[in-house]
Amino acid sequence: MQIKTDCKQGLALLALSGKFDFTARSQFEIACQQLLRQAVVKRIHIDFANVDFLDRSGIGQLRLFKAQADAAGKPVALLNCKGLVLTIMQVGHLDQMFKMETPVAPACMEYA
Repeated sequence: MQIKTDCKQGLALLALSGKFDFTARSQFEIACQQLLRQAVVKRIHIDFANVDFLDRSGIGQLRLFKAQADAAGKPVALLNCKGLVLTIMQVGHLDQMFKMETPVAPACMEYA
């Protein structure tokens, strides 16, 4: 999985691409911890537009990150979840834990 990060006006964007599985665990955790440590980051969006696979390990990482972000007072939203990835998220009840959005414009680096 590849992760691109950007931050503008207190909103951080993690744009993910590829497979979000066990092999992506460390990379995702490092990116998330860096965002949580930055005082300038007030909110976090995770863009799934280019994620084509999500497994149980990815779900676990998202749940863990949600708990850490909540503890840090930084709301997290999931963007552009679709297809099989969205179905897996719904089965794992992530749609009940996270705010899920589909922005009008592509999320990649063009958010407010």
